[in-house]
Amino acid sequence: MIPDTNVNNFPVPRLTSQLTTTSPLHTTIGSKPFEIPRDLFTNSPGNSPNYFTLASQLFTTNNPSEAYPGLSQRSLLRPPALLPPCVPNRDAGIFADLVRLLKGYEVEVRSEEHRKMMVKDARYYCFRGVEQKLVRCRISSFLDPFSDGVKEEIEIGLEDVKSSGISFVESVGGDEIGKEGVSGEVHYARPYVNDAGRRLILEIGGGGGGGVVRLVMGCDGRTGRVKFWGKTAAKMERLVGVVGARTGLLLPDSEGDQGVPFVLRCTVDNEADVSLDGKKWNVDDGRDAVVLGQRESGCMVKRSQWRIKAAACEDGKLEVNLEATKIEAYTFERARTEDRGFL
Repeated sequence: MIPDTNVNNFPVPRLTSQLTTTSPLHTTIGSKPFEIPRDLFTNSPGNSPNYFTLASQLFTTNNPSEAYPGLSQRSLLRPPALLPPCVPNRDAGIFADLVRLLKGYEVEVRSEEHRKMMVKDARYYCFRGVEQKLVRCRISSFLDPFSDGVKEEIEIGLEDVKSSGISFVESVGGDEIGKEGVSGEVHYARPYVNDAGRRLILEIGGGGGGGVVRLVMGCDGRTGRVKFWGKTAAKMERLVGVVGARTGLLLPDSEGDQGVPFVLRCTVDNEADVSLDGKKWNVDDGRDAVVLGQRESGCMVKRSQWRIKAAACEDGKLEVNLEATKIEAYTFERARTEDRGFL
């Protein structure tokens, strides 16, 4: 009598457990083989599930009837040969750097191009925790005059801000931009990396991102509006939407400008470092304020950094104010072309 060798009749829970929890993962990146201990993923937040753990689970279900999807269970005499996942179109050197980060080692970022490649591949493999460690940011301390204590702030680019890391902290004292209700500032914590939020300094522009932000100042040269275009506008709209959700308040209506989905208020005071047409702009100098305030078209911002505050206005709507900390801008085409250089 020939024994029934159908795969459904082989209960192998111990082998399945070893395959899914203890045995190392094998893969080939480019043309280089890698062996990856599974605890690299389980011991680092945000890095599992990922490309490799999902691939290994595909053929190791605890339900025999669901094993080997796409194959006829009744026609199998033995389990098919399974090859480790292969990723021929990715760089093995970049993957080796990501594995070192998973192991807890520091990796030298050789250039911004190297950083971008590591971030891109971390996203491809769904190493979300590693991705957050690689994004450009700076954490610094400042003295809070209202609490008489030292606090921290984080500088990070708009393109790297994740909604899950945004929080709203109500003000304890100081000026309020609204007349009534809740008032406070936006904080940020990198998901899987930072335990607590820090005051957010949002960087916009740079890296070829100039020409998408316009600053239109009032006659006083201190208050005005910021307008965004393209991808920058979409990202800012999402960020403001998250801030509104965190406060529980309504969002301001769009002012209806053609091509501009919304307009935010902004403040540029004497604490901000402002470069206009390659020269330092002194907000306390009445002449500088008048010159910029008289330009109805405003100036184009090459790159900038802002604190974000929000408050309820008298009509119950949410007002968002960007407080400038650093700005590089130009008012004339010549200033932009002088800065461009040759290829």
